[in-house]
Amino acid sequence: MSETSAAAAGAPDTPVDAPANAAPPARAAGSTLWRREFLGVPAGQLALAIALIGAVGWGAWTTRQLLALEHKVHPIVRIQLGELVGEYVRSEARSGVPADQLPVQTAAFMKILNGAVEARAQGGAIIMLSNAVVDGDVPDITQAVRQDVYARIQRPAEGKAPDTTEQMKQFFQQGAASSGAGQ
Repeated sequence: MSETSAAAAGAPDTPVDAPANAAPPARAAGSTLWRREFLGVPAGQLALAIALIGAVGWGAWTTRQLLALEHKVHPIVRIQLGELVGEYVRSEARSGVPADQLPVQTAAFMKILNGAVEARAQGGAIIMLSNAVVDGDVPDITQAVRQDVYARIQRPAEGKAPDTTEQMKQFFQQGAASSGAGQ
């Protein structure tokens, strides 16, 4: 049988002199990935379908997250931190606490104050310092935070402020005597 008659009879397109168990012709190195199949679907189409499904899923999730932000209400509140800290420091200064304990007590107060403000912020409130609020009806949470803080830490016992009048008189008299003033 000649080559022409074999081709006409529906024989495969292999040369007549090729052995029957010969390997198929080699493919180009870059084209093997795109020619592979998984469950009858070419790998390129499968990768494209997976990427498309992933992009659509991510887009749906992102849209849901953004729309959920619209429905949350974040109240704006103000606090007078300077007043709270100043009040504590003044009462601590008059309490008669030894000077070496003041920094420790102040640090403990500041840590508790920070925790109270942070708890309100984690609850969804937007907290602004009172001097940052120019106008508007913004609720003040200073008293509520004050109660939270002093529920966790003992308020310094306010003592009587020392009478410095006599000390000042003595100081000025000593200064005047040493400088020769008043003569």
